[in-house]
Amino acid sequence: MNILVIEDEEALSELLGYILSDEGYEVTIARDYDEALDMLDIAQYNLIMADMTIPGGNGIDLIDHARGSHPLAQYIVMSGYELNEEQKTRVDEMSCYFLSKPFRIDEVSEIIRNIINSLKKINNC
Repeated sequence: MNILVIEDEEALSELLGYILSDEGYEVTIARDYDEALDMLDIAQYNLIMADMTIPGGNGIDLIDHARGSHPLAQYIVMSGYELNEEQKTRVDEMSCYFLSKPFRIDEVSEIIRNIINSLKKINNC
């Protein structure tokens, strides 16, 4: 599974990259909106994890853009802040998972396992 993590907090992005790589996933890190757009243009991802607030834009807009080139990918929005009603609606409409910061690594692992199980069910239909 190829994962793109868009997170501007260096310590958190490195931790996610290390842990997810250790679990056997291919992980690419982008630290801002423009870098994430570049990564989306050069590779295909199964999972895109985007922080809500990133330099140059926001995670929901980035995911909305990514859906055009990565229609089969799954998406996780991460935020240390509560989403407003408009943001909640957009996350729901795009069928994104939401991960509230701070989070435990086992929460991330559980969401990814759920995503993998969902993809397996879809592919076996």
